[in-house]
Amino acid sequence: MSFSENFPPIALMVWKHLLLGDPFRTRVSKRLSYLSNASWSAEIVFSHDKIKALKEEASSLFRDLPDTLQPDFFLAVLEWYRGPCVTVVKRMGEIVGVVYGWEMTFHGNPTGYVFIDDSLELAVASTHKNRDWVLKTAASSWLSCRRIGALRITLARDSSDIEAIREVAPAYSMQRFEELRELHPILSLPSSYDAFEKALGSRTRKHIRQYRSYSQNENQCYVRDMDISEFRTAVAGLSGKTKFSLPDDEVQRLFRMASQVNAEKRMLAGLRTQEGKWIAVVIGWKESGRAVLVDQFNDERRCAQDTGDEIHMKSISVSTLLRSRVIEQLIEEGFQSLWIYGATGGFLAKYTKRLQGVTIYLDRSTLLWRAVRAIARFARRHLRKEIGDKLEWINPPAGLPMSAMDLKSTTSTFAPAIHGTRAESADDMAGVGGRTRRSNH
Repeated sequence: MSFSENFPPIALMVWKHLLLGDPFRTRVSKRLSYLSNASWSAEIVFSHDKIKALKEEASSLFRDLPDTLQPDFFLAVLEWYRGPCVTVVKRMGEIVGVVYGWEMTFHGNPTGYVFIDDSLELAVASTHKNRDWVLKTAASSWLSCRRIGALRITLARDSSDIEAIREVAPAYSMQRFEELRELHPILSLPSSYDAFEKALGSRTRKHIRQYRSYSQNENQCYVRDMDISEFRTAVAGLSGKTKFSLPDDEVQRLFRMASQVNAEKRMLAGLRTQEGKWIAVVIGWKESGRAVLVDQFNDERRCAQDTGDEIHMKSISVSTLLRSRVIEQLIEEGFQSLWIYGATGGFLAKYTKRLQGVTIYLDRSTLLWRAVRAIARFARRHLRKEIGDKLEWINPPAGLPMSAMDLKSTTSTFAPAIHGTRAESADDMAGVGGRTRRSNH
């Protein structure tokens, strides 16, 4: 048996006994918290049941927060290989903030690597007044916990939360690295759909108008507010017809996500033929002046030819047509921007701006965790690429500076709890220019 085949079970055994045995797994370090304010405290919660119970325990906190910051939403979109790692922050015994994070698991075992992604403002449930102290208290608890050996925190570049992390980190024995990232594409929406079309290039505008005209002549129907059962039926009908099919557990997670958002905040829309067959659907949510497009499913088999004056529906037009109708609806409803989770292709790639973000790497500098990172580097050199790439999240990128003032730029991103939209057609793939379907993080 080769080293590549032997290494995973050996690594799992070493990881389990060296990193996850008592007292590492269940106890917190005796190190004093960086924060000396005795009125603030934090507890790290790894249990699904305890996280669900927060909705009742902190009802006054969650009452005024959007659906996407509720505990049920966080748990609904959590992937199978990610364990919850949620920090509950209290002031004078009252819960005033919750910070959502997840821990990478390996064969069901926790690894001590924790990820917090607030690039879409989905990680910090708190009032604006308490946010700074909530994040500092949470960061102090993460860095004091012996179970946690490394943190990967992704924030928008202009977020004041970055300074909060930078302020707390030096008080602990942690190596800090920072990296610039290009995150989600954002499309600014004008006050009218006509203004949106005028801002497009002449060729793109012509194609969209042709697709919309064809769709109207074919009596295709745009359904703007689908219910979840209707969306399930549509996705089932499109199964096997999309260019990039999702595993069933990922599709089910999308359904769970939609079920945790109030009906008026869901973005479930689709195109249906005169015969009632669905040809494309999108899923996302709407809040605070913006809409977030999470995923799109298209019937990629609807291909025909462009014959002069008569335009026939092609696979690319299904995606472009539906997105144009979604954009028109959002403009009518008064939304100022459309955020696209992960990445996008096609005509939108030309008219969106990527959210600039920063990922802060905090790695414990003890001998044990240094050994873990060294083993991971050694393993990546000897394992098959598809296996080695899955260990990429263990080590910070080589050569990243520790200075907060000198950041290296990159276009890679950590995948959030729910997947970004897929390239919808061959033209979309060309527009993206080498974009990867998903990240290993």
